[in-house]
This record gives sequence, C-alpha cells and structure tokens, in this order.
Amino acid sequence: MLSEGIFQAVVIGQTWTRSQSQSIGLQITVKITEGLSDGEEITGCIWFTDNSMRMARAQLKSLGVDVDTVPLKSVSVKDAKCRVKIKNEEYKGQSQLKIGFFLPFEETPPEAELDAIEKALRGVASKPKPAKASAKPVAAKPTPPAASGLPPAPPVSTEPLPFDEAIGKAWVDAGMGKEEFLKLLKEKCPDGYSPTKDAATARAIIAEAAQENTLPL
Repeated sequence: MLSEGIFQAVVIGQTWTRSQSQSIGLQITVKITEGLSDGEEITGCIWFTDNSMRMARAQLKSLGVDVDTVPLKSVSVKDAKCRVKIKNEEYKGQSQLKIGFFLPFEETPPEAELDAIEKALRGVASKPKPAKASAKPVAAKPTPPAASGLPPAPPVSTEPLPFDEAIGKAWVDAGMGKEEFLKLLKEKCPDGYSPTKDAATARAIIAEAAQENTLPL
C-alpha cells in the first residue's frame, strides 16, 4: 500500500508528455522496492519549464543522466535505480499521492559498517546510565548595603523576570533608561540574560539604582 515518505525504487517505464499549457515533461513510472509499499507502482513527471530547469537537471542526475553529454532525445532511464519522495497533494478537492521528487539511489551500507553499528547499539544497553546530577537551587545574590541614612533594602526576589518586564521595571522603579540598564546588566551577566537564573541580578541592579535616586541632596 502506497504511503507518504521516501522509498527506494526502480524505473519501469517512461514517456514524453505535454501539459495543457504546452510545457514538455518526461513522465516516469517506478516500482517501489522496499517497505510496506514494496511492489507498488507510481508515476511522476519531470517538467521542463523556464522556472524548473535547475530542478529538472538535478532529478535527471538522480536517475543517472548526464545532460551535458547525453542528448535529451536519447535519454532512457528505464531500469534506473533511485529513491522517490512521495507526498499527498490535493487536486480539485481530492487527495492523491504523487512523486514530489526523484532522488539519488542509496545502496545498503556494507555489512562491516552495519555490524559495527549493531555492536555499539547492543553495548549501550549494558552500560549503566550516568547518575543525574541534582539541580542546585540558585542562591539569591546579596542585596547591596543600604546607603547612609536610608533603611536596609528589602530582600531581592528570585522569581523569574522576563527581559521586557525587567526593562520596564528599571524605568518605572529606578528611572533607568534602556541603554543604561542594559549596560549594567551586560556587566553582571556576560553570558546573556536568563529570566530565571539572572532575575535576582536584574532586580538587585534596579534596587540599587532606585536607592541612589532617593539619596538626600
């Protein structure tokens, strides 16, 4: 039974065709040679239009045709091995499977390579899984000491603080412009800002700036 996917196939027939718009195409019928679709036949077409020449060249190459040396009128792809990408498309309200692309044929890897992969796969099962490191809670960074004449700053929250929200909070709570806040944040978080890991740092920067802005003149 045919289904969507990429399958190994062999060409069993070809014929030239023309579309309603008079574009010329090479219609190719293949037989699937693997999987549940083994033995199923499906037809696709390589169209030769101004916009599809590059794609047509690639597909002919996948079928073993060197267009630089073989005259197009002499092209024969019968018995060529390839892979086909089958996809489902709607046409006039009805779904139908069609060949979307002809791809180069891929031989089965050598037995020696498959044996090595098999050995590695079986070896994984015998190895114990590495112990999962327990996540350590992120400690809140200490609150900067209060300036002279001011009460101690409240503890800094470690709740996540999204980046856009942090910028808004810096402006509302401390009157800090975006550029000023980003400069200080970059100094404290050189590897980039994390809404969870660096939330306490962002709040500490804002709290310190807010305190400075309330110092007596």
